[in-house]
Amino acid sequence: MGGGRARVARLASVYNSLDDPSGFLPAVLRKLVHVPWGASVLIDSTPDASRDYIHMPDVVRALVDIAQRGTQAIYNVASGENVSNARLAEQVSRFAGRQLVFRSNKELPAPAVVDITRLQSEFGWKPALLSEVINPWLEKMVGTC
Repeated sequence: MGGGRARVARLASVYNSLDDPSGFLPAVLRKLVHVPWGASVLIDSTPDASRDYIHMPDVVRALVDIAQRGTQAIYNVASGENVSNARLAEQVSRFAGRQLVFRSNKELPAPAVVDITRLQSEFGWKPALLSEVINPWLEKMVGTC
């Protein structure tokens, strides 16, 4: 229908900041601000759940690249890395001194890793990994709590 001009961008789990009004990641991180060092936060999920998180500035950059220079019909806008809740909990513990405790221990199959080679080859895509963005947030959180 787009006559060769339309492009589809399939987005992973987009996050922007701690101020985001919704979304799993900002909600978890906001809860941490209100608990003391060494305390636990109960999360309504399982440690095995995982997602590909992509930071909003990277999404915007990808969408502009796709709109201006894209040659393919479909693009995956993602980091290309799945982060499990267990790994997120480990980062929170290490950088913010709080524990994430999960309501469920249900084992889930690992989702497929999103293929981002199209963005990499066409635009030199190298998005920020989740740890590169949230570790400074977590460290800052430690200083304010």
